[in-house]
Amino acid sequence: GARVVGLERSGGLWRVALADGTHETAPVVVNAAGAWGPRIARMAGETIPVRFSAFMMLLTSPLPHFVTPVVGAVGRPLSFKQLASGHVMIGGGHKGVGDLDTGRVVLDIDRAAYSAKTALELFPVLAGSELVHIWAGIEGVATDDRPVIGPGRTEGLVHAFGFSGHGFAIARAVGTMVAQLALAGPTNLPIGPFDPARFDPARVAAT
Repeated sequence: GARVVGLERSGGLWRVALADGTHETAPVVVNAAGAWGPRIARMAGETIPVRFSAFMMLLTSPLPHFVTPVVGAVGRPLSFKQLASGHVMIGGGHKGVGDLDTGRVVLDIDRAAYSAKTALELFPVLAGSELVHIWAGIEGVATDDRPVIGPGRTEGLVHAFGFSGHGFAIARAVGTMVAQLALAGPTNLPIGPFDPARFDPARVAAT
């Protein structure tokens, strides 16, 4: 609940200005601000091209167990998984409308209905179940659909945002990466494909 409005480094410390007029200092800042990550990066003088989407999810009433893996579809947008409780989560990239300034989202009921119809056609076992919850969340999406994880250009800054829909699946590895980067410096995990520096104009021009 503490909105960051300024970020600068001096004397080996980051000074973080908050909207309520107070300040915090720390030797290391982890920018894990999700879709708002690019705004924090800009405060540190970095431009990282991450847009945002308000992805919608649907949750059904509980059903007897019928599927174990997370299921996707070819030719139709679908992400489908059954929870231990029996509830089924249906996604697949259908979007509502989000506002970064307010954090509010508005559902697109037509798209949500299409998502439910797709799931029902592929999994007739859903017939008779009810949709008990529909929601949308604002997610950062990098221009190359890969997360942004790695050190910033300024000492003591670590980025971990723009997960582009992959966050839950790689959360444990990301936690290890970020802890190593923040506390020890390098990480022993393969972080190269996620390096924020891949967006540097000089590197892009050289490829």
